[in-house]
Amino acid sequence: MTSPSELLPAQRKAALLIGVHAYPDPAIGSRRMSELARHLCERGWQVDLIAQAGPFPRSGGELAPGVQRHDIELPDPLSRSVLRLLRRRKPAEQAPEPAQAASQSTEGAAPAPPSTVARLIEWARFHYFRVTVCVDRYKRWSLHAARRLSALSKTHRPAVIFASGPPFSPLAGAALVARLRRIPLIIDLRDPWLNWSAVLPRDYKGFRRNVDAVLERLCIRLAAHVVTTSQRLTQQLQQRYPKHATKIVTIRNGYEDNMLMEPPQYSGRLTMLYAGTIYLNRNPLPFFEALLNLRKSGRIDPQRIRVQFVGDCNYWENLDLRQWLRERQLDEIVSLRDPVPSSQVAELIREANVLINFAQKQHDSVPAKLFEQIASRRHVLLFTEADSESAIVAGNSAQVLRVDSDIAEIETAICRLYAQWVDGDTTPTIDDSYLANLGRRRANEHLERLLAFEHTAA
Repeated sequence: MTSPSELLPAQRKAALLIGVHAYPDPAIGSRRMSELARHLCERGWQVDLIAQAGPFPRSGGELAPGVQRHDIELPDPLSRSVLRLLRRRKPAEQAPEPAQAASQSTEGAAPAPPSTVARLIEWARFHYFRVTVCVDRYKRWSLHAARRLSALSKTHRPAVIFASGPPFSPLAGAALVARLRRIPLIIDLRDPWLNWSAVLPRDYKGFRRNVDAVLERLCIRLAAHVVTTSQRLTQQLQQRYPKHATKIVTIRNGYEDNMLMEPPQYSGRLTMLYAGTIYLNRNPLPFFEALLNLRKSGRIDPQRIRVQFVGDCNYWENLDLRQWLRERQLDEIVSLRDPVPSSQVAELIREANVLINFAQKQHDSVPAKLFEQIASRRHVLLFTEADSESAIVAGNSAQVLRVDSDIAEIETAICRLYAQWVDGDTTPTIDDSYLANLGRRRANEHLERLLAFEHTAA
């Protein structure tokens, strides 16, 4: 296959990248666009990147020296004075005279209906907050970013614009600028735009979903290419927009090269680690129930297995997990620890031979942590449905053991791991080609190929 550098003319290549998150922003969404910018710089591209300005609580990484970052401040919430007014349930009214108040305080009297002004304020309050949460909270930021994008596109004459979300409102601004400036646009959907009903307000199927549907349709129609990070999302978009199906492709996320580790050595113990937060659908109870059954039946030796949960893991749906484990005397196997610095997490990963990943009911996207766990060359116990995107990534790899919420299935997987690491088997079989296909470098090469195609066409 011809490499991108062989496809491109000799003149300098230029690209404009836009998205809310980029290094040094520590948000997980910063990685994809920032690492793409680094890759493009190394391949001779001129890269300008528009992202949210700091300060940030900590640094998530550094942009490549050749990347020109254009900071856009996040504006304050629209009209604070209006917001304070709309928070009032009703306007202040003149207090009645004491005698009048006494005559009105008869028992059983029906409450007075709200005044017209109070009803108008309540109506305005409802629709104000409805518009505020619509799409995302970066709508005004996206307007400022679109102005900067338009100015840069006029002076820099880029061959392509690359817009990454979520947040999704910058994508709509980039689509309009690309259309006005006649510049090819590549839309990068790291997550589904319309499929977040499980974590969005209950009225998502109404006004907000309609707005999202209109904006998604606009971006798909105006884009030269649409990139998703999951095969399932690609198929959904191709079915939703059959006229544009050929320009919608899948290019997954991946692990960074510095995340690769040497495989663990046989130690006669099964050491399992979960590092992260327990929330939403990440239900650890089936796993705990399976451990409890195995201990009661004598199929595992409590002295030769250790399970650590590190992070915000004390509660799941208001259930005190620490108390739950203590009442069942399972705390001799499972320990819950508070969050620790990333350097300590890396050391805990090196000490473990099995890493745990909860991805239940996350059908259309892959947790970024899964790529990092695969790069560590440890066994991965993956909790997800058979038709999920994470299961597609796992494939038939012997390194990843996929289980659902069936306790018997989980018991079988734990016994298999126990036999390998306690009863004498050695390290897991690692397929280097499988590992290479999941790396960030491979993803960046695919993305550059799309940018190179548009540069050649221009």
